[in-house]
Amino acid sequence: MQQSFVFAAKERNYMKLNYFDVHFYRSCKQLFRKIRTINYIIFEKRIIMNNETFGMTFQYAICIEYDIENKISIERIDKELLSTFLKSKIIRKIFRGKSKPIKSLYKTKEFTSEFISRCPHSFLLENEETFSVKTFKGNGKMFAPKVVGQAGEDTFNHFFGHLQKNEINRTNFKEFCLENISEILPIVVDYALVSDYNCWFYRKDETFSYEIIKRADLPDLTFDKSNFTFTKPTSQSWNESNNLKYKYCA
Repeated sequence: MQQSFVFAAKERNYMKLNYFDVHFYRSCKQLFRKIRTINYIIFEKRIIMNNETFGMTFQYAICIEYDIENKISIERIDKELLSTFLKSKIIRKIFRGKSKPIKSLYKTKEFTSEFISRCPHSFLLENEETFSVKTFKGNGKMFAPKVVGQAGEDTFNHFFGHLQKNEINRTNFKEFCLENISEILPIVVDYALVSDYNCWFYRKDETFSYEIIKRADLPDLTFDKSNFTFTKPTSQSWNESNNLKYKYCA
């Protein structure tokens, strides 16, 4: 919008411009036209696709495959990718030997509560077990766990407040994490694998792969606090991000 305003202002004063200004103005205008054309091609053909589009298209493909009503907006779907998912037959492969999905839980209030505002599962299966989809581009596996991963202050205190006497707030949050990480992490992992079946789905170039993690297979996790290290070990040195490392002893 700012570029259009600049051009409009130039148009109104066009007759006042000297020869150099006119040619400079025309060159800039042609350049911005080319930039807009390039951007249009990139986004129209989805050369650049964010992980959200990838994930929503995959969920929509499951709905199409099993004829499930859903609330996924068609505007969030990549049609070419949708066609690729359906032609690949990978969805049928994922559910082979398992109960089939019968209901999309996207934007429903099922499995929610005062402190869980959005349903943490993607689908309900025939046997009433839950199924979640987490998509990744490339080999990355970084994501925020459901419910507790990006919690507000009230929700955070609901799930972690029992770990200390005082209420957790912005002032003491960093100190709380540094002191209680060995007890925080099992809760975080628990909600990272909150569904009965958790599907991690990957796309690398034009190849799809996946792994299914069953909640029933999740062991009881305990961590030794002495094996944790932070790259910013104090609340004073922790300005923005902080990396956590764990020394694993087999």
